[in-house]
Amino acid sequence: MQIRELPNHYVLESVDIATESLKIALIQECRSRQRTFGLALNKKSATDMDEIYAFIENVSKRLSRPIHDLDDVRGTMEALREIRENEIKIDMTVGPIEESYSVLHKYSLLFKDGNTERVDGLAYAWKNLNTQVSQLYYFSNHIYSKVIVSCFSVEMLEQNYFLS
Repeated sequence: MQIRELPNHYVLESVDIATESLKIALIQECRSRQRTFGLALNKKSATDMDEIYAFIENVSKRLSRPIHDLDDVRGTMEALREIRENEIKIDMTVGPIEESYSVLHKYSLLFKDGNTERVDGLAYAWKNLNTQVSQLYYFSNHIYSKVIVSCFSVEMLEQNYFLS
């Protein structure tokens, strides 16, 4: 039952109890608590979203670097390891963030901080990073084998030069 649907007064024997002011106070309190909850939900979701965006940006930059030597291979492998370690956490965080903003929208708790627009791109950015990773895995066998063989050959030549 909604607060607005309650009767404006109750008659209890010879006493007439007016409830209009109580209903107004309850509605205002509900709105206030709803707004407070919405602010907390927005803040928590924005923090989670910022962390995910920072992670995606950091790892994406590291994966985009060209591979010339073994240090580049190590850096790329480290980035891939970080993605694997955080994949489940991010997958389990993106959905609730999206749901949070849909709940805020459902109850008209919209904030002018740009997070509602950013949440639309979150799943897209995560999907793009996963696409980049799968492409990297696809080409990694060919590229890494060339780099490792050439680096190994150079290192062997340098060791033989210094040993002789």
